[in-house]
Amino acid sequence: MRFDINIHFYNSEVTSLLREILRKVNTMSAEFDDLIAKVDAIETVADGCITVLNDVVARLIAMQDAPTPEQVRALADRLAAQTQEIADAVSNVPPA
Repeated sequence: MRFDINIHFYNSEVTSLLREILRKVNTMSAEFDDLIAKVDAIETVADGCITVLNDVVARLIAMQDAPTPEQVRALADRLAAQTQEIADAVSNVPPA
């Protein structure tokens, strides 16, 4: 057995308001999807930052016994390059 219920609004103001509510819900849904994508992009950048910082800490700990000027310069160069990669990634995340 099947029941079909149809509701008809004869008041154009109510119909107009319902259409406006539906339009706003659809807009909010699209904006929320955009926000999810932006958060995902930020999390990716944040994960990269954490990896870089953990790598720097590990290398500093490994160098603490006898860093040579060359080791320090190599680490500084690598850190500068990774810092630029992070800055580029952050600048590519669209604003909310």
